[in-house]
Amino acid sequence: MKRKIGAAVDLKAFLERAAAKKKQTQIENQCNQLVIFQVPDGSGSGTSVPVPPEPEIAASTERENEKISEGDESSDSDEYDDGGVYDIEHDPGLRTPISGYDVNNQDSVRRAYIALGPCRPKMKNDDFPQHMCGGMRRFQPKWFDEFKWLEYIIDKDAAYCFVCYLFKDGTKFAGGDSFINGGFRNWNMKARFRKHAGEINSAHSEAEEKYNTFITPKASIRVSITSNTA
Repeated sequence: MKRKIGAAVDLKAFLERAAAKKKQTQIENQCNQLVIFQVPDGSGSGTSVPVPPEPEIAASTERENEKISEGDESSDSDEYDDGGVYDIEHDPGLRTPISGYDVNNQDSVRRAYIALGPCRPKMKNDDFPQHMCGGMRRFQPKWFDEFKWLEYIIDKDAAYCFVCYLFKDGTKFAGGDSFINGGFRNWNMKARFRKHAGEINSAHSEAEEKYNTFITPKASIRVSITSNTA
């Protein structure tokens, strides 16, 4: 018998089509891989439930979110830099009043100022400027040792009260005070320092007590308990 001859086959084209089909099948298999796990159905046997794999883009998105999160944390760290957010100013004449801050931030501002300390230039006596007040007089740096609350700014040649800035109750003790507003400059009237401190129930004394309690809260609690149980 004679063998029947079929149509001629283009071998090169056939191989190319086969290779392309194989590649396409591999891609589809990668995209359609399923994870099988057993879910109890109450009958003692499990039901196989296919779970499609998470697409590659999810992992990429997660990595991007981590980068963004790291950036946010860095931003938050900068935000809580007291000097930046709260405008901590060493110059008493340029400070924002404590009452000008949000009530939830006021203690943080106080801590920042206490950590910074009162403004006390390290200068020799003769380096302080002079001005006319009952004669040419100047601020005396030895006053810093005598009045622990005292601070001074050379630009205005004026003295201020550190504890009154931090803790004076403006609602209870209304009215101006040169040791808070504008600064005190009458160097021939040293007695005004003691007058500012006043009696035990003065605005300054109350502010100083709050200051001492603020910087040593545990000690103050112990003293309070002792006095109440005595």
